[in-house]
Parts: sequence; structure tokens; C-alpha cells
Amino acid sequence: MKRLAPVISFILMAVLLTFNVRPVAACGPSFVVPVFAFEMRPDLELASYASGRIGIIKPNYNRSFLFAAYRNFNDKPFSPAEQKDLVKVWEAELYRTETQESDEISGVKIWIAARKKILPNEPEPKIYAVRQYDGGYDFFPNCAAHAFQIASQTLELRLAAHGANDPALKDWTRAQDIVFSNCSEGKNFPAETAADSPAWLVKDRSYQIAAANFYATNFDDAKTRFENIAADKESVWQPVANYLVARTLIRQASMIEDDDEVKLREKRRPFYEQAEAQLQKILADSSQRQYQPAAVKLLNLIKYRLHPIERVHELAALLSEKGENPNLRQDLIDYRWLLDRLSFTANSIAEKTANDAAKKAGKEYAEDYKVTRDDYSANPLEDDLTDWITTFQSAGAGAFRHSFDKWRETKEPAWLVSAISKADQSNAETTQLIAAAEKSEKTSTAFATLAFHQNRLLVAIGKAIEAKAKLNFLLNNKMTVFPISTRNAFASQRMMLAENLDEFLIDAQRRPAAFAVDGDGTQIEDLAPPKEGEDYNKIEREWQNRMMFDADAVRVFNDQMPLGVLKTAAINSKLPDYLKRNLLIAAWTKAILLGNDVTAQELSSHFANLAPEFSAIFAQYTNAKTPAERSTAALYTLLKFPALRPVAESGYGRLTPVAEIDSYRDNWWCAPTDFVYDNAGEKIELTQMPAPSFLTPTQLAEAGREREQLKKLGNAATYLSRRAVDFAAKFPADARVPESLHLAVKATRYGCTDCDTGKFSKAAHDLLKSRFPGSEWQKKTPYWFKDESCEQK
Repeated sequence: MKRLAPVISFILMAVLLTFNVRPVAACGPSFVVPVFAFEMRPDLELASYASGRIGIIKPNYNRSFLFAAYRNFNDKPFSPAEQKDLVKVWEAELYRTETQESDEISGVKIWIAARKKILPNEPEPKIYAVRQYDGGYDFFPNCAAHAFQIASQTLELRLAAHGANDPALKDWTRAQDIVFSNCSEGKNFPAETAADSPAWLVKDRSYQIAAANFYATNFDDAKTRFENIAADKESVWQPVANYLVARTLIRQASMIEDDDEVKLREKRRPFYEQAEAQLQKILADSSQRQYQPAAVKLLNLIKYRLHPIERVHELAALLSEKGENPNLRQDLIDYRWLLDRLSFTANSIAEKTANDAAKKAGKEYAEDYKVTRDDYSANPLEDDLTDWITTFQSAGAGAFRHSFDKWRETKEPAWLVSAISKADQSNAETTQLIAAAEKSEKTSTAFATLAFHQNRLLVAIGKAIEAKAKLNFLLNNKMTVFPISTRNAFASQRMMLAENLDEFLIDAQRRPAAFAVDGDGTQIEDLAPPKEGEDYNKIEREWQNRMMFDADAVRVFNDQMPLGVLKTAAINSKLPDYLKRNLLIAAWTKAILLGNDVTAQELSSHFANLAPEFSAIFAQYTNAKTPAERSTAALYTLLKFPALRPVAESGYGRLTPVAEIDSYRDNWWCAPTDFVYDNAGEKIELTQMPAPSFLTPTQLAEAGREREQLKKLGNAATYLSRRAVDFAAKFPADARVPESLHLAVKATRYGCTDCDTGKFSKAAHDLLKSRFPGSEWQKKTPYWFKDESCEQK
């Protein structure tokens, strides 16, 4: 029996308190799109990032990634074992593998195999390791893998001692099935043992009933039973019972819920304090030495919940040390959760300072009073790691000043990175930071981030030529290998310094760093052909080795490049045919909408080679003899092809066949706006958007006038339906009229709409009904459509 206790202690020690896991509900369709630069994580090679190939870091990165950058920047690299732990942490964060479901399933299988030796002819129990919160839709992992493993190991010990045919052992096995039935639901408990039961079964049964209460969330009963076992010196379970009392208190606290965070902490506090006292007794008792490592882990967990600020600084100190940390994985998980899940920002960590700042500002401190770094820059945080992460993720003059002062004080590269990332041309220290970045070794892990911001600042202070020379070195030097997203960032910088269209087009083409669902990087898509089942990514796979336009290039094409320059770009030899096709569609459609018949005719001749799928209908336009004929042919072409739009597209653009309606309304175009969104999702007014160097003020002004013209034409649905109604009035005998009216109404169903759409949709519908009753096109058009968000007129 002495062999059992150490195994039990190890298993129970590993069963950590479960955090509340909230399911994420699906809402709407998701799409696989190319990602050129991640905003919240580095590139796919996480092991490479852990080893020090950092690339350009961003403030939105998960804090565990920023921690690794901080260590590497300050020349505190990770050991190979620590690098593996880092990758495991990141994979859990990004791909939601934290619940270790496969281990739990494996544990269940181990138990099922073990019980068959005792109950070979009885049905296998259905065991699920997660349990539903009472009355809700959320679940939490209740029975960890080790619970099943320890039960299996106990069974093997009892089997060796008593044999498979022992009735008491069969009773024990059935009782354990009942215990595990509580893992997912119910409150089921093994019966008390009979008076003539063997002593070992009596002791085991006491433990089984206590465990059943624990899994059934009857924590008061479980605690009382574990306390009784702890007082029973004859029980093999006595040594571990004191530890399990603390575990029960902690689990009980974790299950308390309240939407009010303050009330929640107060409700949980008594249980954590009792558990803390219980664990301190274990640490003070030399006879409990084998459970003291487990007790330390649970005490750390209580610190995490009960004394979070102190635990933040304690973990930061452990994580900042250079050298092997065997517990790095759990320390980082705890640290990250404290910063993220408990809202530990620069504000909340400095809570006392925040209160003082509020009073100085003449305000009563309230939840909605947000204190910025400016308010307490004179009060640095207690540990350098947390200070750096929260400052790097902060904005404003206070964040810059604090970063610069810390760099000047410590000379640490991490603080130089923070300072230079927040500097702009208005800072007197900018030239000093540029000079410091220039001294950075090419082999430094901070080199890419420093170089990026150095180039940004050089442009800002009017030294674009110097910045371009540095970018040429970075992008053309084959000895310097950067992550793909870092190369894309440098290419984006150089693109804006292009001196001519050819240079612009070279850097406008980017290789994607990955393909991801909705582009957020949390669900990376493997485009390899599936071994079986439907091939959902067949079309996307054709693009995985292609260069594409990123959003920054597309913003220039659509909002700053006049039609004449766009026309030249569409047939430029620097682009592959598939990108020429992208620009060709945009330029031709834009020319039609702007009434530039000459440019439209010049471009139409290229469709046969670059976009042959348009050719049959396009022939009507190219063969038209008069402007009126070309105008009606152009309208008919627009109506026939929902893929036609006056804007270039990033990534691979619209994948639906050109003549087919896209089910998710990716059809035709929407009216231009006065703003765009950058890669980070930030809104930028067009007047604030920088333009590439080669575009002249005259060209930019022309592009602005063209955009205003397109704005006046409005959304595609209204434009096309209005034009179709005019077409029917002017050319009533044209054979294309009924189909055009049908297609126009269709556009009001599947295209961008506005408050005028319904009027023209109804007009087109009514014309079909009155003039072409019973026709094929009238039968296909039973309804007209309007923008339901508009008021009834």
C-alpha cells in the first residue's frame, strides 16, 4: 500500500483549478483569406519566434508574445526546453488547446480498459469529463485525465492483492463508475459498505463517496468527508486528505459567479482564505513533505486569485530571470491570465495611483475614469517586465516619455523599442532615437522593429531618401532573413517612397504570411488537399504561392490613383496577368461610370487575353458603333457580371465566377466613403492618408474629383436599376430590355443598396410586369426590393 500514496499525490497535484470556459458562438459566415501581416501574433513559425527571430512586434500582440520579445531584446534568451514550453503556451492561446480534451479522453479509455478486467460482461459506462454549470449553457472540465489514471492504478493494486473474482473488488469497481458518472451530470453516490465488508473497501468507499461529492459539486459534504479521512490514521487516503480539503475549498470558490466583480471577489475570499490556511499547515508539517510541492502550487493559485497584484510582480520576477525555469509554462500562463483576464492593465495595476490622480483632477474615482500613463508616469510599476508590456501597449505622450526615460536609465533595448515606436517628428528626442537604432546590430533580435520605426521617423522628419536607401538594403540583402510579415511591412514602407509607377507596383505585390479564417490569425487554414471528404479550399490553394495586393496598395489604387495612372498599371509588365486582370476590371468599370469612353475602349481590347470569361458579352461593347450603343452595351455588361466593380481588390478578391451572384452579397460595388480602414482595423480619413511619392498633387486632385463623381452615382443597386429603367424608356424595342430589367431587380436584392433603391427596383419590376407579362424574365422576377433600414416612404 505504500506504493499508492506517492502516485496519488502526483496525480492530484496535477489536477489544477479549472478556469471558467465560455463557449464562443458562431455568428455568420467565415472566410479563408490571406494574411500579409498579423496584428496580434507573429508569423506561423512559433518555434522560430521563441528562438529569437522576432521580426517587427506590435502593441496588439498577445502579452505572452511580448514577454518573449522583452527577454530576447534584453539578451535573456530561452533554453531549448523553455522554447518548447513557450510554443505550447502560444498554441494553447491561439488554437484553444488549453482544455487538453485529448488527454481526458485518453484517461477515460484507460479506465474503461482497466474496469473490463473486473467487469468484463457489464456494459461500458458513458463518461464525459466536462460538466454544465447549473442552469446555464457553459461547461467546465470537471474530471481531469489523472483522475481516471489514478482510479486505474488503484484498481490494478486491488486486483493484485485480491484477484479479479473478489466480490468486494467488483463492488469497488461499480462504485467507481458511479463516482465518474458525476463528471458530466447528476449527483450520484456509491452506497455505504455493508457491516461485514473488508477494511480496505470501507476506507476506499469513504474516499469514493467524498470524491463523488466533489465531482457532483456538493462541496460542503466533500470537505467534511475529506476532513474525516484526514483524521483517520488507518486510511491509506489519510496523507492526501488535508490537501484535498484545500482543493475542495478552491474549487468551491471557483464555482461562485456574480456579474459584479467586486461582489464576486468578496464572495470567493472566505474560501480562498480557508484554503490558504490549510495549505500553510501542510507546508509547516514535516510529515506532509510529499504533498508540499502540490501545496505550493495551490498557494500560488490562491495568490493568483486573492493577491493578484503581488502575484503579478512575483511572476514577473521569475519570468524575467535568465536561466532555466522548469515551471516557465505555468508561470507564463498565470502571468498572462492575470494581465488579460483580470484586466491587469497599466491602469489597474496602479490602482492607488489612479485614485490619487483622480483626486488631483478633481474627480471622484469611478469605474469609467480611465487613468492614462500621462497621469502617473512619475510612478513606475513595481517590476520592469510588467512596466514594459503595459507601457508598450499604451499610447500618448506619457507612454513615450516614460519609455524614453527608462531607456536612458537602463540602456535596455526593450525600452529603446518602446520609445522609438511611440516617437514622432514632434519629439525633440527623435533624432537621438534614430541614431540609437542605427547602432543596433543586424543580428540583434530587436533589429527589425528598430529598423521599421527608424524608417518611419526618417520619413516623418523629411529624410525619405535616407529611409529608402535603408529599405533597399533591408529588402535586397539576401544575408538578412526576415519573417514574411516583416518583409511585407518593409515593402509597404518602400512602396510609399516609390519614385515611379514601376517601383510602386513591385512593392505593391506581397506574399501572404498565412491563410486564416477571417484573417485574425486564431484559426490558420491548412490549404493542403484533404485525404478524404470535400475539398473546401481548392480555389484558395491556387493562390497560396502567388503574390497579391495587400490593403495598403489597394487603398492607393482606389482612392489616390487617377484613372489614367490606373489604366497604365493595369497593363504594366511588372504585374502577373492575374493582377493585371484585377486592375483591368477596376479601371474599365471606373471608366464606364465616369463616362470616359476613350479609356474604356482602350482597356476593352485587353479583356480577351486577361479576362476571357467576359469576352462573349464584351463583344457587344467592343463592336458598338456609336456612343449610345456603347453606353447600352456597357450597362448590359455591368448587369450581366456582378464581378464588375470600379475598385481593385486585395488578396484574391472575389472568387465567385464572374457571371454568378455571390451568396454573401459580394456583388458589384458600394459607393465610396471618405474613410478607409488600415490593416489593424483603425479608421483613417482619406484626407489623412499618406500618398506614394510618385503621385503628383495634380494626380491626387484628379483622383479626388473622380471619387466624388463615383460618390454621386451611389451604390450599384440604385445606379443599375435607375439606368435599366432609363434604358427601357429610351430603347423599348431592344431585345435586351426585359433581361436588363430582371437583372436590375436582382441587383437590388444582392448588391449594395440605399434609400433610393426601392423606388427604382419597384419601377423596374413594374415595367417587366406591365410590358412583358408572362415572359421568362417576368416570371423570374416575382418581387422587388428595398433597403429595409430606410424609413417607409
